[in-house]
Amino acid sequence: MIQPRVRRDDGAEVLLDDVLGDGFAVIARAGTLGKGLSVPGIALRLVEFGPVAGHGGVVDSDRALDRLLRTNGVDFVVVRPDRYVFDGGKVADLPCILADLAARLVARSAVPTERAA
Repeated sequence: MIQPRVRRDDGAEVLLDDVLGDGFAVIARAGTLGKGLSVPGIALRLVEFGPVAGHGGVVDSDRALDRLLRTNGVDFVVVRPDRYVFDGGKVADLPCILADLAARLVARSAVPTERAA
């Protein structure tokens, strides 16, 4: 994931990582996805960007986030905790992408790990 500088609603200029937190995040233009994104058992943060920061959103000062979405033809991206992009898509794709994320995490946690003797 790119690492642009953004401005929080308190006026502080920070790196995007400082806004994303420790879990999964969905990044989208302000007002694109609505509120209330959730996936049971997954910490998921919605980070919206636009010309004005507010309600946890940020200002995309140099338009790097806007360029990322436009260049890839998507409305949002889902970013993993390690800052790799899991997926992205159009608004209508979001439920399927979040279901895929949840299924992959459940499947991954169900794989037994080998114990050292």
